[in-house]
Amino acid sequence: MHCCFSFFFVCFCVWSCAAQAERHALIIGNAKYVSLEDLTNTHADARAYREALVDLGFKATLKLDLDLDSTLDALDELLGEVAPGDEVAFVYSGHGWSDGAENFLLPVDAPKQGSDRQLRRTSIALSNGEDGLLDELEAAGVSLTVAIVDACRNNPFTPRPGKKSASLGRGLSPITAPHGTFVIFSAGSGEEALDRLPDDPPGEGLSVFTRTFVPLLSSGLYLEDAIAVAQEETYKIAKTYNGHQQQPSYYDETRGKTCLASDCKAGSAVTLPQQPKPDRNAFIRAMNEGTPKALQAFLDNYPESEFAGFVKERLESLMREAKAPPPEPIHRESPRSPKKDCAWRGDTAFCASSTLSSQGRNTYKSANLFDQKRFTAWVEGESGHGINEWISIEFPEPKAVEYLLIGNGYNKNNDIYSKNGRVHRAEISLSTGDRFMVTLKDTPRSQQIFLSNYPPVTWIQLKIVSVYEGWKYKDTAISELKVGLK
Repeated sequence: MHCCFSFFFVCFCVWSCAAQAERHALIIGNAKYVSLEDLTNTHADARAYREALVDLGFKATLKLDLDLDSTLDALDELLGEVAPGDEVAFVYSGHGWSDGAENFLLPVDAPKQGSDRQLRRTSIALSNGEDGLLDELEAAGVSLTVAIVDACRNNPFTPRPGKKSASLGRGLSPITAPHGTFVIFSAGSGEEALDRLPDDPPGEGLSVFTRTFVPLLSSGLYLEDAIAVAQEETYKIAKTYNGHQQQPSYYDETRGKTCLASDCKAGSAVTLPQQPKPDRNAFIRAMNEGTPKALQAFLDNYPESEFAGFVKERLESLMREAKAPPPEPIHRESPRSPKKDCAWRGDTAFCASSTLSSQGRNTYKSANLFDQKRFTAWVEGESGHGINEWISIEFPEPKAVEYLLIGNGYNKNNDIYSKNGRVHRAEISLSTGDRFMVTLKDTPRSQQIFLSNYPPVTWIQLKIVSVYEGWKYKDTAISELKVGLK
């Protein structure tokens, strides 16, 4: 079983403009994450939605495993194609999170840890009333949006030992949908959506909600009736997995009924799901809040509930965690390279995987990284643009690092800066095993990479993933690298 976040929505105009409307679809499936846990069935889910949308007459584009830049590009392309009154479908399958007020989609290069502010910068907002994805479509003139979110209602991030981000106790939040929007979550608040069942072939099955809902999309049912059927069937299937609780919920800000097919059947023949018991609603609320006070209140009010044992176990686990000291991290061996070039500033080593050979009086060694001179720089020494070359900062004992300060490129002057390559995207790896991606701006001004939410480390590695190419030389350079300690 894996957590996934699958987001699907369809936008279309009223009947009076149907003749002029075009149908566009963008489907994104994220499975292979750089830092977060990989997902099993998100690619299969995305392909299933693409097939259903093509059957419904959408011009569908499928994209898999997009990083932040690629996701923004794909969304810009979609918004550039949409005209007022067009019918639009968007499918997202991958990880998601919430800060308690807003919900976010996570590209594959999202970091594993960070403050809420840092995590927002590497995520895509679903709806925030301004520039969220649903808000952008509403501003583009889409008159009706149907959104389906197949996601774990918990959190994919890992807190540093002894500390946790404000977001890490929450799952996806109830949404305040824009006018004319119908939003469906595949699991109720506080529930975990099943990505697969134990007997599913790895990578071949669909999430429990997707396998139930996709066949209903083109079945000729009104969307409201299709969701009602999916609610009941998802609940039944999930219960077969050790009594797992999963019942989809929805937020309706539309009028009338919605038909995605050319002709829809009346919903009178559809069997509606039974209303959940009061203790189940209370259980969902208590687990969503997740505090000892909320869990104990549930046990006091519903001591005979079928959920009482699970709540008691969770409460005892929280009490043990509160008493236990944070574990000491295990530090991995520092990076190695046969061409490793190191220089020391005090007891701190600045090392590089390779270094360009000296040219006259100009040297390009790792010592240039901390000499506080803008006219010197470290330059990698491999052929090509230096992809996968790296710099490491190594300490004799664990250090609590607040930030890295980077002077990108060869800053001797504007001409030299533009002739040589500059780092575009880099992978940051820590001795604790944590790693995440950063995107640097193409500017000689210093830029900060924040590390305050991570435990003390014995080394930090910055590996080049992509570059801004120089117009004359393929060499990639960094002028300065400063460490800010707590």
